[in-house]
Amino acid sequence: MPEMLGSGGVYFDPEQPADIANAMEKLLCCDKLRARNATTAYELAQAHSWKRCAGATFAFLARIVADGRH
Repeated sequence: MPEMLGSGGVYFDPEQPADIANAMEKLLCCDKLRARNATTAYELAQAHSWKRCAGATFAFLARIVADGRH
């Protein structure tokens, strides 16, 4: 899910056990990668607070009601 994690994740094919194992090994063996991913994930999570997501949802619903598409 690059649209969510950007460069803050280790990507793999979920249907390929060897690919999953390689991704896990990268995270287990590389302290710098783990730390960088943790920092990036924390920063990205700040943009997805409950308050912000709820506000965006209610704004979307208000536009639908205002447009008469309900």
